[in-house]
Amino acid sequence: MVRYGTRLNYTKRTPLILLLIIFCVAVFAMVDWYVLVGYYNFGGSADTALYNYWKWGFLFFMTVFTTIAVAFWAGAPKTQVTYYIMVGIILTGFILIFGGFEDYMFFALNQGLPPNEVQWAWMFQYRLFKQWNTRMHLMWMGFWLLVVLPVMWAFIFKISQKYRISVMVRRSR
Repeated sequence: MVRYGTRLNYTKRTPLILLLIIFCVAVFAMVDWYVLVGYYNFGGSADTALYNYWKWGFLFFMTVFTTIAVAFWAGAPKTQVTYYIMVGIILTGFILIFGGFEDYMFFALNQGLPPNEVQWAWMFQYRLFKQWNTRMHLMWMGFWLLVVLPVMWAFIFKISQKYRISVMVRRSR
């Protein structure tokens, strides 16, 4: 039960959660590297097996983000604000995956981004647009990480502030 009149200090938890999210992305990118190197060393090709690997990787990654979000919610007071933040953490994981941040981390941590002439044929955008290169991927990732993600969190915090103000007004009567 939350005592009324107490303020929650999210400023201490937020950087820790963000660092945990970036750490999870980096670990997943390194696991991705070792799996691919091992797979190609045993004569594998980029066919169905890798598609299935990435499908399971997506499920694993979303499980990690959901676990982080539920752990945050379980450790915080059960209010509407913490519920919105939990949903925001889960959506952040989805946006990072959909925006291609893991692919960027894969190249950034291992060998550097490929030249713009290289087609990223393993991406779903390649199947959709019939071409996908480094420049297109960076613009896609920039849109999701620099436009959609901040707008989503601004919306969540705006709703949270509105809810917090209405609760304070109701309690003061």
